[in-house]
Amino acid sequence: MKNYLFVILILIIFAACGRTADRSVPPLPEASEETTYHEKAAVYDEAPIIPEEPVIERKIIKEGWMRIEVEDYTNDLQSIKKVISRYEGYISNEYESSSDYSLNNSLTIRVPSTLFDSLVENIASIAHKVTSKNITLKDVTEEFIDIEIRLKTKREVEDRYLDILKKASTIKDILLVEEQLRIIREEIESKEGRLKYLQNQLSFSTLNLDIYQDLSFQPGFRFFRKIGNGLHGGWKGLMSVIVGLVYLWPLLLIGTVAAVFLIRRKRKRNR
Repeated sequence: MKNYLFVILILIIFAACGRTADRSVPPLPEASEETTYHEKAAVYDEAPIIPEEPVIERKIIKEGWMRIEVEDYTNDLQSIKKVISRYEGYISNEYESSSDYSLNNSLTIRVPSTLFDSLVENIASIAHKVTSKNITLKDVTEEFIDIEIRLKTKREVEDRYLDILKKASTIKDILLVEEQLRIIREEIESKEGRLKYLQNQLSFSTLNLDIYQDLSFQPGFRFFRKIGNGLHGGWKGLMSVIVGLVYLWPLLLIGTVAAVFLIRRKRKRNR
């Protein structure tokens, strides 16, 4: 009987220890999807924010060369000039020439860079045939930024020289500082001129356009044109000869008098 009571007491002690252990170490909660999401959000919130690098605007100079053939030189040239005006462009240079075989015109067109492509497309639509076209893009971003930085530095140097000039007390010091100011100002003007040129090239693109009409396949045109040119040239030659004789009238008068004198003398001898 005592043995049975001892066994029951030991079982009660083990059961009590088990409950105590359960109370001292509570079970870990299972990770839910919601808990995981919040934990991840907390990690992202604590992550450092990396600033984005500034986007540099590219400085692109666009220039083109195009040669087109037209069917009606006079009318098509007027149409092209209207297109240039419509796209806010202008002609900076024009050279026109002609021969028995063709009519030609070379135009240098300046147009706002944003309208350059539209201008080229419209001129191509007027042409009977585009015989050649070349468009180049020149990236001057690096040069543009370099000039701006150098200008800023040189202006700061100029300001320091101006401060020194205010404090100069002797004529020698004043002349020395003024000479340095003259040099730095020349460099600033040179950089400003280059920057202004680049800005102009960036704002306005250039199109070098050659227009021509082929006349060699027009029947009879060259024959009658040559006859007309021959008559015109012959008449101008005759007028030139007459004008030349007028300028030589003293020599003609002297020659005539001399010829009459010699003829009379010869007749007297024969008698």
